[in-house]
Amino acid sequence: MPVHTDGTTYSIGEAADVLGVSIPTLRLYEHQGLIIPLRRESGHRRYASDELERVRRIREAVHARRFTLDSLRDMFARFSHSNPHDCNSSDADQLPCWMHPAHTLLERSNRCRACEVYTSVIEELDKA
Repeated sequence: MPVHTDGTTYSIGEAADVLGVSIPTLRLYEHQGLIIPLRRESGHRRYASDELERVRRIREAVHARRFTLDSLRDMFARFSHSNPHDCNSSDADQLPCWMHPAHTLLERSNRCRACEVYTSVIEELDKA
């Protein structure tokens, strides 16, 4: 699933309204390593259409299929790069590679968000 957007992005409040969730829920999903919002240089979060879809799929997994956030994070952490040099931070403390402490928020937003591991793990929810 390639990262794509029609150019429209939403602030955290707008995204919460569109998704019917609270702002703290979006922040929690980010803190748990389930989503990576775009970041402006100022650090403000922006949500593109692909990230909104990711949140919808996570919510479906949590509410309809009874996954916990911890179980989702653990499942995402099991995936790694086919070439370990693509990211020097996989398998760190059982976190998804994009959550490694060496990655800055801007690096996550600009690099990790486009990573094949990040974009493909959400597809595993359909198989689980």
